[in-house]
Amino acid sequence: MKACPKCSYVRTAADAKVPDWQCPKCGIAYAKFEAQQLANWETKRPAAPATPAVRGSSAALNMAIWAVAVVAFLAFLAYSGIFRAMHEAQGDRTAMSAPGGGPPPEALVMSEEALSGLAQITPSQVVLFSTAWCPYCAKVKALLQKQGVRYTELDVERDTRNAEFQRQYMVVRGFPVLIVGSRIVPGYDEGAILAALKTL
Repeated sequence: MKACPKCSYVRTAADAKVPDWQCPKCGIAYAKFEAQQLANWETKRPAAPATPAVRGSSAALNMAIWAVAVVAFLAFLAYSGIFRAMHEAQGDRTAMSAPGGGPPPEALVMSEEALSGLAQITPSQVVLFSTAWCPYCAKVKALLQKQGVRYTELDVERDTRNAEFQRQYMVVRGFPVLIVGSRIVPGYDEGAILAALKTL
């Protein structure tokens, strides 16, 4: 059982009505208290010693390193499907292809087992795994409301069943994660969300 980081109270079976993220004795939110302790520790930690300045002759080397980093980052974006999602949002399907000229990669899809488990939680075709404080979750909700889409929101912090389901069955974790039918759209990607909604 989890012990409170503030008052060291250990939860018992009698505390089942109190949310798992909150101490039944002192009422603090475990994560918030731990984050506050970490912030206090960071402010008390001594500053790192200053590094000596690099000589001016290495300016060209620094530029070369930055150029290589930018090219590598752009290659990563192209490979990871970011450009594909941008083309889908613009309706330009002819320009999409995987690295090497092959067909575009398949969308993330939930397994039959995962879909069956999700159906036991909610019958909705559109499901959003989120938290109350996440700004990108709010953006996804606003987009769904703007499109007039009915959806079910599953908060992964307020209900541990939702977090456990995500941990056990889904190929992506975190939030926001939108399920549209059997397709999975992680994060806030307006083009990918609109493309997924067209499949309903």
